[in-house]
Amino acid sequence: MAKAPQLINHLTAAYKGGRAVYGMVKRNEAPVIVEAQTLKDLEAETYGFRNANGIDNHDLTPWSQEKQQKKGVSLFQRDSMARRTIMLVRDFVTADGITVQAQHDDPNTQQEIQTEIDRFWNDPVNSMDRLNPDRVQDFQIYGELCMPVKVNEWDGRTRIGWIDPCVIQEVIPDPVTGRPGVIVMPDSLVAKVGQKHLQVVRYDEAEGRLVGDVFFYAKGNVMNSLRGLGNLYSSADEFDQMRELYRVEMDRAKMMLRFIWDVTLTGMNETEIEAWYKKNGAVGKPNSVKAHNEHVTWKAESPDLRSSDVAGLVKTLKERLMGGQGIPNHWFGAGDDANLATASAMGAPTKKGLKARGNEYKWTLQDVLWHHLQSRQAVDKQFLRGVDLAWEAPFAVHIPELADRDLGALGEAMSKVSSALTVAVDRGWVSEDTAAAMFAMMSTETGMEIDAADERQKIEADRVIKEKAEAKRGADQEEQMRQAMLEHTRGEVAI
Repeated sequence: MAKAPQLINHLTAAYKGGRAVYGMVKRNEAPVIVEAQTLKDLEAETYGFRNANGIDNHDLTPWSQEKQQKKGVSLFQRDSMARRTIMLVRDFVTADGITVQAQHDDPNTQQEIQTEIDRFWNDPVNSMDRLNPDRVQDFQIYGELCMPVKVNEWDGRTRIGWIDPCVIQEVIPDPVTGRPGVIVMPDSLVAKVGQKHLQVVRYDEAEGRLVGDVFFYAKGNVMNSLRGLGNLYSSADEFDQMRELYRVEMDRAKMMLRFIWDVTLTGMNETEIEAWYKKNGAVGKPNSVKAHNEHVTWKAESPDLRSSDVAGLVKTLKERLMGGQGIPNHWFGAGDDANLATASAMGAPTKKGLKARGNEYKWTLQDVLWHHLQSRQAVDKQFLRGVDLAWEAPFAVHIPELADRDLGALGEAMSKVSSALTVAVDRGWVSEDTAAAMFAMMSTETGMEIDAADERQKIEADRVIKEKAEAKRGADQEEQMRQAMLEHTRGEVAI
């Protein structure tokens, strides 16, 4: 607060200086250059302050933010390559369906959790299976996902909606975390939304659960910013340049297809040429026949535009564009420079990137489901009694695997690793726990995550069950033998 008067003085001086420079420019006079040291001092004084309109230094201006979002929508609608980059993410994340599995040690509690999750998931308003692809798609285009949430105070039913990020007037940071805290809606939409300031869902210490009016997520930005950036933002210029280059090349191709007939009439004067033209000037239909002597020569002339070959430029621009999007060219049908080995190597970073984008949406679903279970428990105290939902999320969201694996090669590798681990355990190089952990780590490459400690407990439980079964089987066999001996003894006595 002590720096406030000094900051106001600096801002006032800057304003007056700007007005003076503007007047000098209007009068066509040479403006005075502000000393670099003065600018540096002013920057030091204002460092760490947030602008009066709430916009962080690393956020776009409200006009630029709306512009980049609408540009992303325009590219998605009009540019096939831009649309494909968004659809790739959407398809990889949602094409095989997103599932949620309840998790709890007690089977009855697990079933109760699963029933409640299914109730939310299949709600006709939430319609998660049908709307998940659209939510993932828009998350990539806008860089933001804004979902208002309403909880029925009587039965705990939770329903989520959607707000167009373009209409958000402002995002106010949370004073504690610095992350988005309040979404400010424009006055024109207050009647529809119900309120102007929407509290972003966050954990409330007093309630012991997630509370708020809206789920808001921003991606593609830095931590010191509040608004998100769409996937197409950084490559918007390249998409425009590529489309313009294609348009120019198509115009050139059309010009190359045009031609005229150049007829040489040897030995004819102007009058004879005009007479010949009146008789033979019309272009013949396809497959027609024209006859002439050696004094007439027909030749088709095409325009020579002397344009350089743009194939190399198109390839370079496309590689830059696709590289910026993290997608190899052969994923767009350009397989001339790729073989199986290069395609596999180039696909690995892309699959990691797609998996990361899938996880971005996975986290939003975890928050929404966790909020629903907590709200349900707050309404009905008997629901999941004994389960502390403040810290425990008893479910797992499963995003489908992003790529088919070569299970043959993976199985061969696991066989060799298993043999090596067996030798290492026999010779005392590693413990059985370490070997189990190494095998479990490699097993994750198949798409199934294994916890070595849990597996050891399951193995021990299976061993106990098998021992009991063997003991029971042995006891049954002894009883059968005893009964047989008794029957045999009774027979001999009867004789």
